[in-house]
Amino acid sequence: MDLNLLIRSAFFGPGRSPACVYAGAGIVEDSRPAREWAEVQSKAAVLLEALQGRRSRGRA
Repeated sequence: MDLNLLIRSAFFGPGRSPACVYAGAGIVEDSRPAREWAEVQSKAAVLLEALQGRRSRGRA
């Protein structure tokens, strides 16, 4: 079975600004909520930095 999980993305509407940023995590049985939330925040931050023209600090 082929499977694709979209974990981070940005959507630009008709006016191209502002963008909607989405980030998620792959939750499994032994996932820890605090760690998953931190990972989601890190992924969203990288997208926001890219949209603002800044370089990522090497996170997710």
